[in-house]
Amino acid sequence: MALKLDISKAYDKVEWSFLRKVLFKLGFHDHFIQLVLLCVSSVSYSFILSGRQFGHIVPERGLRQGDPLSPYLFLLCTEALSSLISRAELEGHLKGICISRGAPSISHLFFADDTLLCCHASTEALNCIQNILQVYGKASGQEINYQKSVIVFSKNTPEPVMSFISEGLGIRKADRHEKYLGLPSVVGRSKRVVFESIRDKIWHKVSSWGEKQLSQAGKEVLTKAVVQAIPTYSMHVFKLPEGLVREIESMIAKFWWNSIENRKIYWMPWTQLCTSKLHGGLGLRDLRAFNSAMLAKQFWRLLVHPDSLVGQVLQARYYPGSSILDADLGSRPSFTWRSIFSSKALIQAGYRWRIGDGRTTKIWIDPWIPRLPSFCPRNAIGPLPPPTTVCHLFDLASGDWNVPLLSSIFDHDDCMAILSLPLSRAPLCDEIVWHFTRSGSFSVKSAYHVVVTAPEEFDQHTFLLCPFARIVWALSDLRWDLICKWTVNARDWLFHVYKMLDHSEFNLFLTICWSIWWSRNKRWTAHEVSTPDQTIAFARNYLSAFSGFLDPHHSLSTSTAPVKWSVPPNDVVKINSDAAIFEEAGAFGVGVIAQNSQGQSLAWTASRHHRTLSPEAAEAWAARIAIQLVVQQGWTKIIIEGDCATLHIKLTTPEDRSSLISPIIHDILVAS
Repeated sequence: MALKLDISKAYDKVEWSFLRKVLFKLGFHDHFIQLVLLCVSSVSYSFILSGRQFGHIVPERGLRQGDPLSPYLFLLCTEALSSLISRAELEGHLKGICISRGAPSISHLFFADDTLLCCHASTEALNCIQNILQVYGKASGQEINYQKSVIVFSKNTPEPVMSFISEGLGIRKADRHEKYLGLPSVVGRSKRVVFESIRDKIWHKVSSWGEKQLSQAGKEVLTKAVVQAIPTYSMHVFKLPEGLVREIESMIAKFWWNSIENRKIYWMPWTQLCTSKLHGGLGLRDLRAFNSAMLAKQFWRLLVHPDSLVGQVLQARYYPGSSILDADLGSRPSFTWRSIFSSKALIQAGYRWRIGDGRTTKIWIDPWIPRLPSFCPRNAIGPLPPPTTVCHLFDLASGDWNVPLLSSIFDHDDCMAILSLPLSRAPLCDEIVWHFTRSGSFSVKSAYHVVVTAPEEFDQHTFLLCPFARIVWALSDLRWDLICKWTVNARDWLFHVYKMLDHSEFNLFLTICWSIWWSRNKRWTAHEVSTPDQTIAFARNYLSAFSGFLDPHHSLSTSTAPVKWSVPPNDVVKINSDAAIFEEAGAFGVGVIAQNSQGQSLAWTASRHHRTLSPEAAEAWAARIAIQLVVQQGWTKIIIEGDCATLHIKLTTPEDRSSLISPIIHDILVAS
C-alpha cells in the first residue's frame, strides 16, 4: 500500500524547539544554530484593514513562506520523520516495497511537504504508522490532514484488509486516477481518460481566446507560451497517446485559423507551421518530437546516473546486471518504462564516450570518435585487434596516441580523426557525453533539433547538393573542388572556402550563396521560380553594383588600437601562449614565452604537431604547455595570458567540463 499524506499548514506549525534539536542532532555548530534561529524568530505580522495597519503579532513557531531558507530548514525537520520510518523498517515493524529481486526497498519518498509512505498492508504496519505519525506530530507540531490524505492499495490486497487499514487510519481509499505531484499515480489501459485533463485545459484556453480579436502575433505568443506549455510537465515522464496529440494539434490549428466555431480553410499544413522560421515556418513546437526529447532527458539521467534510486529500481526490473543501452522493453513493462524506453534510439544517435584513461571505452563497439559519422572506426587496413579498450592505442611513454599502431590498423581518415582527440596526462576516467552540445551535457533543446531537423544537412543540401545549386556553381567559374568540401557546419564551411579562394573569388562566392538563398525564399514565399542563369546573373550584377559604390581611390580604412603587451607587477612572471592552425598541412603549432616585469624573456618554447585540432583545442594545448613550463621552472607568482575566451569560460565553469577538450582542461586544473 501507499499513503499520500497531506500535512496541514506544514511550514506554519514547525516548532522552533524541534528545529533546534534537529540541527543539534545533525551536528551543526551551536553558533550556526543560534544564527538560524535568529533568522527564523525575527518575524512579526500585522494586518492592513481599510488602508490602515493594525496589530503587531510575534509568532512562537513556524517558518516564513517565501524565505529562501525555509525550504531547506523544513527538509531538515522531515529528516526526523525519515529516521523514524527507517528505524521501524530496520527493526522489522515496517516492510517497504521491493518491485523486483535486487531492487532497493522503498518505504518513503519525500518531496518538500509531500509525503508518500510505502509498505506492505498489515495490522502491524497500521499500528507502526499510527505510532510514528503521533510521535512526529507531537515533537514537531506537524498535523496530518486526514481528509485530504489518500491511501492506495495493490489489486492483490484483500478487501477486508483494505477496509480495516483505511478505517484505522481515517484515510479514504483513492481511485485509480489519483495524482501525485501533478502526475497520475496509476496508468491503466485507457490512456485517454488519464490525460483527459490536459485536453480539457487546452480546450478551455483556446475556446476563451477564440472570442477575442487577437492579432497573429498575439496568437503566436499565446500558443507557444501557454497552450504548448500545458502538456510539458507530463511529457517529462509519459509518452502522450497519439490520439491526444492529434487533438491538441487540431485545437491549436483551429485557434490559429479562427475556425473554432465555423470551419475555415487551413492555408498551410501543420507540419509547415512547426517548421522553424528560418526555414519558412512559424516555429511552433512539434509535440511528438518534443515529447521524445523530454523522455530522452530521463533516459540520459538513467544512463549517466545509474546509481540513483530510480536507476536502481528500473535496472533491477528491466535490465539487471547491464547498462540501460543494452536493455529491451521486457515483459509486462509499465507505461512509464515504455515511455522512457521509446527515446532509446534518440540517445543512441547522439551519445558518445569522451576518452580519459581509455580503460572503459571499447574500440570497435562503443562510439568515441566525434569526427566520424557513426562515432566508431569505419575502415581497418591492418589486422584487427580483439575487442579491447582504447587505452591499448596509447603510447605509455609519451602519454599520447601511438601513431605507428594507429597507422597500421586504421586508414588515413580514421587516424586523423583519432589524432584530433586530445588526451589527458593526468588520471581521468572515460565519460559519456552528448555530441550535439559544445559542453557535452544533454539538453532537451539539442535533442529536439536532432529529432525535427538536421541543420547541417539542410544547409549542405541548399548550397551544395541541390541540383539547382550545383548548376549555379557550374555557371560561376569558381573551382568546384575548392568549395564542395562540406565540413561540420555552414560556418566552418565558409571559413574553409575563405582560405581556399582569393579576395575577389570569395566575394563572388558569398554573393552567390546569398543569391541561392534569395531564390529559394522567393520560391517558398512568393512562388516565383528563378532559373540558374537568372540566379548567377543576379549575383554578378549585385556584386558589380555594390563594388561601384566604393571609391577605388579612397578605400575605407579602419583604425584599430594596437595590441600592447602589459607589464606584469614586480616579482611576477607573465606567460603568453598562442596557437596557429595549418589546415592544408593537417597540423597546428603552439608558442609559449615567459617574461618578467622588465620585458626580459625568461623561457620560451615552440612546437609543431601533425594533427588536426579545433582552434579552441589548439589554444588549450598551448595553455597546457604554458602550465608545464611554469611547473618545470618552479615559478609561484605568475600570470598566464591567452586570446581564447571560450577556454577561459571552460576553465572557470565546472558545469562546462565534459567537452571535447576536457582532458586538456583537466590537466591544466590539476597542474595549477
